Amino acid sequence: MTITKNMLLYFIRDMGITILGETKTEQQFAGIKHWIPEREDLSDEYLYLCDGAHIPEKTQILSQTVCMLVIFSQKEAGQKNQEQRKEWRQFHNNLICIETEKSVPEVMNALVEIFYRLVEWDKNMHIAALEGKDVQELIDISEPVLEYPMIVFDASFDVLAYTKHCESHYKTFWETVQQGYTDAHTMEQLKKKQIFSQIREGEMLIAPSAENAGTNIYLQFFSGQTLLGYTSFFCGDHSPEDGYLDLVRMFMKNMSFYLQRNYENQRHGRMMYETFLANLLGTAEIPEDRITEQVNMIDGLEETGYFALGILDFSNQENVPLKFLARLLERQSWEIKPFLYEKHICLLKYSKVPLHQEVFFNEKELGILRQLLEQYQYRIGISNIFNELRCLRDAYTQAVFTLSWNENVLQKTKEQVIYQYKDVVMYHLFSRMEDEMNPRAMQSEFYREVAKYDREHHSAYGKTVLCYLKNDCSATRTSAELGIHRNTVRNVIQSVEENYGISLDDAEEKMRYILSMQIEQYLS
Repeated sequence: MTITKNMLLYFIRDMGITILGETKTEQQFAGIKHWIPEREDLSDEYLYLCDGAHIPEKTQILSQTVCMLVIFSQKEAGQKNQEQRKEWRQFHNNLICIETEKSVPEVMNALVEIFYRLVEWDKNMHIAALEGKDVQELIDISEPVLEYPMIVFDASFDVLAYTKHCESHYKTFWETVQQGYTDAHTMEQLKKKQIFSQIREGEMLIAPSAENAGTNIYLQFFSGQTLLGYTSFFCGDHSPEDGYLDLVRMFMKNMSFYLQRNYENQRHGRMMYETFLANLLGTAEIPEDRITEQVNMIDGLEETGYFALGILDFSNQENVPLKFLARLLERQSWEIKPFLYEKHICLLKYSKVPLHQEVFFNEKELGILRQLLEQYQYRIGISNIFNELRCLRDAYTQAVFTLSWNENVLQKTKEQVIYQYKDVVMYHLFSRMEDEMNPRAMQSEFYREVAKYDREHHSAYGKTVLCYLKNDCSATRTSAELGIHRNTVRNVIQSVEENYGISLDDAEEKMRYILSMQIEQYLS
């Protein structure tokens, strides 16, 4: 890696160093060395530090492509420093002259530290890109060096990553981060300024921000003809210096490499499973051998095992960035594969060991959901557990019905966000049969007679019978649940059995009565 002269000057300005003059030559350095007079085997790959008080012999001839940084002491009189600089210029004209209270070794150590800090930054970004780390990790690595707030967008202007610790008073920055995408108003302002038409591939554009609140640096990234994304630096009232722009170029090189590599991985990895799962939900039948072939190419998935499908629903909310949220969910280290289908974020959970129907999300996963979705109102419908991946379409139907039923019928509390298909499976059955007959035609005669008696006599025999049956015909548990005496429960049950000639201990009768009550709940 090399650093430019401008990068060096950008950083040493913060060290209490005054730059007295510099060469106009644009140079890059692979390292920094202390120049020892009388040595002539110098390389233009290095920047050489010199003590301004030790003026070399004019007879010594050096290549003018070699760059030297000459250090003058602020303790010396100004006239003396001027004379020394003049003599240095007569010896060599490719100079950077600085004045400081620090000694040459102190300046040397500081500059070497800067150099290796930049080398480490460049190396860590490149390694993160090679290892396929999340784009947020590249931003976290770069934030201490680049200092200004920035946002990385995908080609649809959804937020991929952003600086989390750089202080920013720029309103649009925080609004965009919180929304997860660039809103229509900001896009309109950028189009009016013709920002996108001015950006060139591999180059940066320095232009006013969308709201004229300062200066931004805009970048865009391509893979061939495919636009991969954008980056925007929010510089505010500061005008970026040449050294900072060189840092941005170094960032741009690594980010471009990352996005191009990630794009190829997505095409053959992540996008493969998203496309495959979405195809399983489609209407076309996929042959068994094709399913086997696709599954073998996707990590963490098998044809058989224990599956459950959850569907995230954001009903009645506009501009929810589904792609952005799905991407955030995908980045988490959990056993769930999120993918988009129609207007839902689908969450496929797979395990080699049995899943518990009541525990689709463990505590860690619930914590992830609450943190990532805290700005949104959402509900999740959960399918029954299934054992073959090709049954994914049935699971989707179950989860969708679960959401629609609970939204339109049960009016659950706002605190409840997770709903299970197992709780509404009978209502789904009734809804499918309603086209063929009135569901009340399926109710038992016994249930209808008890219901009629309750209406005519303002009694609650039906409620007592149902509670008794759900408590496995236990008068003690029924009385505790209803808050009445145990003997009252026994008298009601005895009266009902005698009057209607049935036995509530009979499993068939019990099933028919509970089914009849569920039909009534469905219809009401």
